[in-house]
Amino acid sequence: MKDPTHQAMVRSETCSDIVKLMVSIDGEGIVRYVKAQVFGRGYAIAATSLFTESVIHETVSNVLDTAVNKSEPLFPLVSEAHKSCLRLSHRAFSKILHAYHKTTTGGQKDRTNGPS
Repeated sequence: MKDPTHQAMVRSETCSDIVKLMVSIDGEGIVRYVKAQVFGRGYAIAATSLFTESVIHETVSNVLDTAVNKSEPLFPLVSEAHKSCLRLSHRAFSKILHAYHKTTTGGQKDRTNGPS
């Protein structure tokens, strides 16, 4: 992705899977583009693909709720050992959300969108 507004990289606590998430957020707080690089197993790849497809055109404040609602049905199908792989893109976006709120509110908590 050329010139993402935000990016984050996370590593699984249980294995060596890595997700690098790059997003472009417009001035209205809408996710316009998402690109991910995944280094790991199929669980991380599939979950990140689902994440990126489900959050485009969402507001930053709705991204995590939308992604969780889309991925929630997968959790009972996956062993406990691999559930952290399903959450990697969520963790990466949480970092992005934190950075976004810092840049848009001058480091102050954004009270309109809940906790950062």
